[in-house]
Amino acid sequence: IVSNILKIGNKGYWKNIAYTTMQTRFTVVDSVNQTSEVTHWNYGENATTRRVGIHSLINYKWNSRISSRSGIMVSYLHSDLRDSFRNGETVRTLREFKGGNVLSQAYTQLKWQLGKGMVLVPGVYSQYWAENNAVSLEPRLGYKWNLGKKLSISSGAGFHAQMQPMEIYYTKIWDTTLNKYRLPNTQLGFSNAKHIAAGIEFLPGSSMRFKVESYFQQLGKVPVSVDASSNLSLSNWGADFGGLPSFDSLVNEGKGRNYGIEITLERFFSKGFYWLFTTSIFDSKYAMQDGVYKNSAWNGGWVINALAGYDWVLGKNKNNVITFNAKVNSAGGRRYTPVDVAATETDGNLVRYDWKNPFSQKFEDYFRVDFRIGFKRNGKKITQEWAVDLQNLTNHQNALSKSWDFNRKQVVTDYQQGFFPMVTYRILF
Repeated sequence: IVSNILKIGNKGYWKNIAYTTMQTRFTVVDSVNQTSEVTHWNYGENATTRRVGIHSLINYKWNSRISSRSGIMVSYLHSDLRDSFRNGETVRTLREFKGGNVLSQAYTQLKWQLGKGMVLVPGVYSQYWAENNAVSLEPRLGYKWNLGKKLSISSGAGFHAQMQPMEIYYTKIWDTTLNKYRLPNTQLGFSNAKHIAAGIEFLPGSSMRFKVESYFQQLGKVPVSVDASSNLSLSNWGADFGGLPSFDSLVNEGKGRNYGIEITLERFFSKGFYWLFTTSIFDSKYAMQDGVYKNSAWNGGWVINALAGYDWVLGKNKNNVITFNAKVNSAGGRRYTPVDVAATETDGNLVRYDWKNPFSQKFEDYFRVDFRIGFKRNGKKITQEWAVDLQNLTNHQNALSKSWDFNRKQVVTDYQQGFFPMVTYRILF
């Protein structure tokens, strides 16, 4: 990253940034057959994405109540994508692409002090994807009102658009009629979402915070399969652990709907002690071209997280610390699409799923307890730390996925990691 800043009088500045990033993924997903103990690979990926871009922005304070920020970003995205998967005895290429294109973005916003403790932030954001000339224009509005030092309310609304992942644009499909590969998804437009949110925050003491937030999100132009009966929607992408899927002939005709409430109760670190409790209750649905809403892969319904810790300071110079930390996570069971046993047995090579009933089944609720005890010695030049982590302390069996055992001809449940103790030692310079 290289940047420079030029002052604009005493009221603003002009900042320019040039940057480059690179992300590489190498993935192999395999499994051990439960009867013969033979290892089979299920998915393999080797992907590199590079981004080179510039970001130019101007921040300016017009008067004591109004300031603005405006900018443009231009990025060149280059991808080298290769992956394939094995389903039963069948191996298929999903992607084999090398190339790139330009994403341009521009934005402007005002920060307007309406009165004592009241701030209004209107703005607009836009994007242009040169691959298929997709354009979006996204107005947004935020508001916050501080009712004294301990209480504030906030709200916001906005229109947000998102380009599709590169792996979706460049999925390769073998065309048996043309006898060659084709790229059916390069013309996909942006997905969009309309957001409405409101919240209240209360500070009952110097080290306490209570916060409640509610939200509603309406998704539009979600890529879905041109075959509506398949119930394949990009809004459910990422829920599985078997690698990137292959979507053939997607169209921007899907929808989605998410709403919920989040509650946070927190004690900041003070006098060696802290704790945090959060919970979320939500509903998540998606729809194909027919507009009929169904449970999405994410519709677990609720999540609860709690954590706490204590630092016990020892030693004449108070440079030794014994730390205790505990964490509890619980959530509604993940949803999954059941295996179509009859179709899978008939095919013999491929696992078939009952896509007439997508995400109609749920795993048991998730539960996990982690505990950590450590000792930290702060020296003049280095800090040493010893710790024992007891992960999934209760050895709760949390389901990961359902798979088909071709040898036993039945559906089996794959589980996440059970009880796992770990000892660590670190030196910090």
